[in-house]
Amino acid sequence: MELSQIAPLVRYAKLHKQFLHVDHYVTCRDCRLFFFRHAEGHIRLDGRQYKIGDGTVVFLPPNTRYRFVMNPKNPGDAYVINFDITQENAHLSEKLLVATDDELPDIGPSITQAPPEYSRVSVRTTTLTADLLMRCIDEMMAKKPYYRELASSYIRAYLIELQRDVTTVKPRLAVQNAQGVIAKHFDDPTLSNESIAAMLGYHPYYLSKLFKDTLGLTLNQYLLRYRIQSAQFMLTHSGYDVETVAWKCGFNSSAYFIKRFREQVGMTPKRYALSHTVMGI
Repeated sequence: MELSQIAPLVRYAKLHKQFLHVDHYVTCRDCRLFFFRHAEGHIRLDGRQYKIGDGTVVFLPPNTRYRFVMNPKNPGDAYVINFDITQENAHLSEKLLVATDDELPDIGPSITQAPPEYSRVSVRTTTLTADLLMRCIDEMMAKKPYYRELASSYIRAYLIELQRDVTTVKPRLAVQNAQGVIAKHFDDPTLSNESIAAMLGYHPYYLSKLFKDTLGLTLNQYLLRYRIQSAQFMLTHSGYDVETVAWKCGFNSSAYFIKRFREQVGMTPKRYALSHTVMGI
């Protein structure tokens, strides 16, 4: 999405004192922003869970099913903003309410959609974002001339910052963290795209795409290459036989290991070990 196309429509903005959780899941029909102050709790997102603390900012795209579970002794306050990313649906209802699971069939799907750049949940802490969100709410509450335009400009700044964060810093960090997981657990035969992504809180497809965009390899291809390179080192430095090397590099069977090794290196593991020993490597 081009930056020139970002023109938010703020539908609702308010400070909720002593933000309390509800005992059921709801689904938002437009974008949601929550900024928490002096709070303790977490947000549940269909199997995923993120911690909520002082300064946490949560961004939810349309059609997100979620539930906040706050510590009743310290629920804290929450700045809440509902908005669309563009003005495309400015003619629709001023405020789009959330829907429970029972209500969704009657209400139907979300009437707003977020572009791909803003289709992922974001949970983070940043003082810059906090300032933007508080200014947005102040404008919406005061209702001075051009308040909605100014409030929307603050949300636009937030969305640009989020897009920059998603497209630069976080992908590199996600790839680096996944590389660390692989380096530590490559000998585990159950290690997979799904398990690596689960450890880091990402969707497997999204994490694999980050690898492809950053390194030119999918996550699975990188894992295989790392295992084969580790096997090459073991074959020439450890004295282990082929079957032991296969096991220590996370392969369930030596036959599969030999097949993959030949595809990657151009020869069998045994021949590779012998040739490098003869060459004195």
